[in-house]
Amino acid sequence: MGRSPYAIWYEYTRNKTKRKYDPKKADHKAYVKRKYSKFQGKKIVDNPKLQDFVEEKLYDDQSPENIAKRIKKREKSLPLISKDSIYRYIKSVYGRRIEYHRSKRKKRRWSRRRRSKKN
Repeated sequence: MGRSPYAIWYEYTRNKTKRKYDPKKADHKAYVKRKYSKFQGKKIVDNPKLQDFVEEKLYDDQSPENIAKRIKKREKSLPLISKDSIYRYIKSVYGRRIEYHRSKRKKRRWSRRRRSKKN
C-alpha cells in the first residue's frame, strides 16, 4: 500500500464502527470532518463587531489569549471565542494584514556582551 503500518492502524482505529472497518463510512467521516472544520475560523468573519474588536486589539499588540479572556470576562455583548479561533483568523486570508503587522513588531533580544580576556 505504500504506507507505514502505524498509518494503516491509525486509519482503522479512527474510522471503525461497531468493531468493523467500512471504507464507505470512513470516507463519509472524512468528508464530514473536512466540511465542518472550515467553519471554525469564520465566527470572527461572520460577526463584524467581533471582527473589529479582535483586529483593534491585535493591532494594539495584545495576544490572542488576552483577547479571548477579555471577551469572556468583560465584553458580554460579543460572542465567546477561543484563542485558537483567533490564531486561525490571523492565518486565514482575512487576517493577512494583521499577520504582517505582528511579524514586524520589534522583538527584544537580550544578549550579554562578551568580555575580552586580558592577558
